[in-house]
Amino acid sequence: MDQKDIHKLITYLKKEKISPAQALGIIQRANQVNSSNYRTHWKMVRFTLYLWARYKEYKRGDLKPKIQTVREVVATENFKQLYKTYLTRRDFNEKLEVKRLNQLIAETSQQIHFKSKNFVFKGTNKPIPQDIIEKIK
Repeated sequence: MDQKDIHKLITYLKKEKISPAQALGIIQRANQVNSSNYRTHWKMVRFTLYLWARYKEYKRGDLKPKIQTVREVVATENFKQLYKTYLTRRDFNEKLEVKRLNQLIAETSQQIHFKSKNFVFKGTNKPIPQDIIEKIK
C-alpha cells in the first residue's frame, strides 16, 4: 500500500468525521460474504460457476471473451437448476440472466469478492490462487 493512499484515506476520514472504528466496521462488512443471505449466496454461486468455466478455458489456453463465457454458463442445465432453487417465483429468462451476470461481474463494487478465500477448484476444497483469479476474471 502506498503512503500517499493512506494519507488520502486518513484525510478523508477526518474531513468526514468518520471514526477509525466506523471505517473499520464499514470495510469489514463490505469485505465479508454473508452466506445466510440467499441473494448473496446466489451471487457467489454464479461467480463460482463463472470462474470454473473461465479456469477450464484458461487451462486449455483458450480464454474466450468474458461475455461468451457468461452466455455458456447461463445456458447450462446446472445454472438453470440452481436458478430454480434460488428464484422459485420467477421464470427463467436466459437473455436477462446473461445481462445480469455480466453486469454483476463487471461492477466495481463486486470486485472485492473475487478473493481466493471465496472460491475453490471444482470438486475440491483447494482455493483458487489469487493470481489465477486475477488472470481469468
